[in-house]
Amino acid sequence: MFRAILTFFVGVTLILLILGAISTSLQPHPPAKDHSKNTQSLHLDSQNTDEIVVRSEQPLPAESANNSEPDESNKNSTVQDPSDITEQQVAKEIEVLLESEANLTNIIETNISLLGKLGSSAAFLSHQTLLRKINSTERIQPISIVCSNTRCNVLVYGASADIAEAFANTLIHEEIDNINVLGGKYRIFREEDYDFAHVVLEVTEAN
Repeated sequence: MFRAILTFFVGVTLILLILGAISTSLQPHPPAKDHSKNTQSLHLDSQNTDEIVVRSEQPLPAESANNSEPDESNKNSTVQDPSDITEQQVAKEIEVLLESEANLTNIIETNISLLGKLGSSAAFLSHQTLLRKINSTERIQPISIVCSNTRCNVLVYGASADIAEAFANTLIHEEIDNINVLGGKYRIFREEDYDFAHVVLEVTEAN
């Protein structure tokens, strides 16, 4: 019995070995490498590399080199002084404020915003001059003032509409120390039973 089992396993092992040998002998061998093709490919690549290097070393045409540089004359002609832009924005905003017939709160808030935009560019000398002028006038009180180098936006309280209007005309037409008033506009309005004058002056600082 034991001999029969041993013979069976030996037979199975021999069969497996024979099948493995047959399978190995039937597998196709990998094709031989074509060294000539590889050599040709490397040769072509080296030619392409040389060609690229030669092309990269060629100097640019004069016209192309000139075009690559920015045109300084055009650049300088398009650059504008930021302070000029701010002055224009402030002047426009003040004009719109007057034409829109803004109320008391809007005028005050706009003046605060304009002062923030102007910063150190604000004309504090004009501001102080107007403030002294207002404080020296009876029955007129300052509410809000902001001045740039070209505009002054002034809001004052008057004891009556006539007094407020008379003072607005005084600012526009009478001479003021340290300020050249080139012209101006004003609007008289009443809010919460009080009379106010909103005056916009076109100015330059006096020399």
